[in-house]
Amino acid sequence: MIELLVSIMIGFTVGLGGALIPGPLLAFTIFDTVRKCRVVGHYVVLGHIIWEAFIISLILLGLSNFMTQYKDYIYMWLVVLY
Repeated sequence: MIELLVSIMIGFTVGLGGALIPGPLLAFTIFDTVRKCRVVGHYVVLGHIIWEAFIISLILLGLSNFMTQYKDYIYMWLVVLY
């Protein structure tokens, strides 16, 4: 049961990272576009794609092995954090 709750908290934290960024990222994009040029939006989208691909690759290529190896420390960290 605790593993299910921890999995839900990890999923929530990963999702929260994507949910918190649109406001500040939009403000940065508008501000930088006014200062520089129109291609700033393309760079922002490209950076977001690279970051998401990196996170998905970590998850697919073995982050679960790392997490299961150190799950006691991760659980303690999550309990302290939440």
